[in-house]
Amino acid sequence: MTRWFRGIDFAGLEDNTGRCDLEVTGTMLTPHFGDDRREVEMTGIDCPFGSSLGFTRLLMGQDPGYASHDGYKTRHTERWLREHLWAYRTNEHWRDNVANNPQQYVNQTAHVQPTLGLQIVPGFLDWFRTQVGNGAFQNAITASRRGENAYVEAHPRPFLYSAVERIWTNLGPNLRPITDNALRAVVHYRDQRNPTESRALQRRETYQLLQQHARHWLGHGFALADPPVKLIDSDHAFDAWLSALTAFTHQEGMTIQWQVAGVSEEQVNAEGHILILSQPIN
Repeated sequence: MTRWFRGIDFAGLEDNTGRCDLEVTGTMLTPHFGDDRREVEMTGIDCPFGSSLGFTRLLMGQDPGYASHDGYKTRHTERWLREHLWAYRTNEHWRDNVANNPQQYVNQTAHVQPTLGLQIVPGFLDWFRTQVGNGAFQNAITASRRGENAYVEAHPRPFLYSAVERIWTNLGPNLRPITDNALRAVVHYRDQRNPTESRALQRRETYQLLQQHARHWLGHGFALADPPVKLIDSDHAFDAWLSALTAFTHQEGMTIQWQVAGVSEEQVNAEGHILILSQPIN
């Protein structure tokens, strides 16, 4: 039996939008590019599905109903995710052992940016409306914010970190399953703004890490097929692949639900929730 999942690295410009379809045949997961017309079970999209509840209320001329230290710029799921990633053992190892590297493993503000700082959100919501139709839009976007629809919110870097954290936790730091060089590759997997500074080597090393230890972060006998060239050559393609993995693992019950993250029902209906893997693997 073959199942399909899709990942979209959404961007304001079509040239910067990455798309990847994930084929799941038995226990083998294989990425595909170039044909997004097939039917898929679920799509993970790298873009916020909502804005902060306080900002939404203010925009409608209402009392926000709670105090905010950041001017209602962040969602609950963003604040939760920053703290969650900071507590990772891999982040602790980086702080204690890779201090000579100037870049942080978890950069709480750069890696989890406020929704209101991302100009692509209105364009995404309009795109989503065209996918589901005007009549279904309100119910569909609310269900998706709750992770209960065919579209779910992904955030590639935190999802990647959650997979690496599972590997670290399941193998144990004393076994040194992840070298400092491998962690550096994970941190630096995205290209810089200078188009001549490709990080393809880091993406290949990151993929190999996830492929080699798939049983320790995916479990259930799942394995990763060898990557196509495009997956390694493009960080947009790589993020789309991570978004497709988000959709697949969510469907398999491996992600942290909004209730567990402490998001209220009222908040999630307006703000949405970022999906990453739970810890540790079951």
